[in-house]
Amino acid sequence: MRSMPLDKVAQQYADQLFTKRMDELARDHGQRIRTINADFAKRGLASTGPRMQALVAAGIEHAEEVAQARVESLLLSHEKAGSPFDQQAVEGIINDVAQICEVRKGSLLQEIALTIRRANLAIPALDEALQRQIDQGFSSVLARVRLDLTIKLSEAALEAREVARAASSALSSGVDSPSSANDLPSREDLLTDINSALQGGKTLSVVFIDLDRFKLINDSLGHQAGDKCLDTVVKVASEAIHSKGKMYRYGGDEFVVVLPNFNSTEAQATAERIKGAIEGLGPAGDLRVTASIGVVCSDQTQSGTAEDLVNFADHAMYDSKQSGGNRVTAHTTSAGSEQILPKRTPSDIPRRVEAVELSISLRQAVSQNYIVLVKNESDEEVSIRKLTLERNGLELSQPTIPKEAEEWMLAPRSGRQLAWDPTPDPVVTLQMSQSPPTSPIDIEIVLLCQILGMRKEFKRKILVAADYRNHRLDSLSSW
Repeated sequence: MRSMPLDKVAQQYADQLFTKRMDELARDHGQRIRTINADFAKRGLASTGPRMQALVAAGIEHAEEVAQARVESLLLSHEKAGSPFDQQAVEGIINDVAQICEVRKGSLLQEIALTIRRANLAIPALDEALQRQIDQGFSSVLARVRLDLTIKLSEAALEAREVARAASSALSSGVDSPSSANDLPSREDLLTDINSALQGGKTLSVVFIDLDRFKLINDSLGHQAGDKCLDTVVKVASEAIHSKGKMYRYGGDEFVVVLPNFNSTEAQATAERIKGAIEGLGPAGDLRVTASIGVVCSDQTQSGTAEDLVNFADHAMYDSKQSGGNRVTAHTTSAGSEQILPKRTPSDIPRRVEAVELSISLRQAVSQNYIVLVKNESDEEVSIRKLTLERNGLELSQPTIPKEAEEWMLAPRSGRQLAWDPTPDPVVTLQMSQSPPTSPIDIEIVLLCQILGMRKEFKRKILVAADYRNHRLDSLSSW
């Protein structure tokens, strides 16, 4: 049953959810059958056609519950895997469920035929009425599945339109009078907003801003003066946009402005206003504050991704810097310019990100109530975006993502406890493996973090004792 385009981990997750639900449904169905048999036996009707009809109806009801459980497990796994929910996905689910229904139907036919023989009924096998009841019942199950999925597909399409409208509105709204560079949305927000707008068919322009010689300002006047300079640049640049776009912190002294519904000429004019506003700030100490700026419009490039648009604007900005700085350069579509250009990263950021260290320890792991203590021992702000447990490179649970980005934010030199409910239960995953490991067991806590606009993965290996009976992991030591 592998009709859906799911990767191995996502398919395994769907199978685990389905197996767990099947155990519950099998118990319920068994109790239902025992109740029917007891009721007809009590009334002296054990060897009658109505009892067979009742058993068939119970079998069809069970098949419908099984089909719905399979749909739910695949949909949830599909969603967590981030696969697009389209007509191909719908047909994949229907094919999967159809195979399950075919198996359930065959089992029901055998069960009813065996019951008829044991009950010594006058009919030697299934009569026409029972056969028709079974055929119609299973056809109805599949019809309901198809209808439910078709409705869900329509809802998904409407939701996508709403997301596109919201993205366009978000790009236009900007940030109301940001008081500092730290108030701006992050690089991750930038890429999300651009991709949402592009998927909605919106034309937009991207303006990439990099301050000239900013490191010299920091080195000569100090970080406090540098931070104040950045805050002032954000203020005047935001004013130059005239609330027609949105500004983002790309990293360090680099910023990006997204201008929805702006063609290249309009975007270049806005970029010139931004450049003039920054130049008009006057000197910082003995240094002039200026900016190198690159511009690209989505209509001028064949690329359809946010990453490539930002990359083209970035390289146009770099052309400005190579030409002496304090200028605006537009991306061109001359021969060869549409190749995927290598991405640049602000020179000091990789070093600062690499220096960040986190202390990670497991504090509680009972049933599905887990707590991890994380301490940030660096001078950088760390945003934890994803958490999971692994063993030998395989996930013991699906990654957990905070509801809000700020929920798992670590200020410099701080710590916090992260509480989450892993799904499925990591202890169950260990127990369901081909050879359940015996204690002690080495597992890894894996955190995917964002620091200064870059992503960094932290892994901490720990030694645990597994209590399979009580669904518990006890930390023995950290490595």
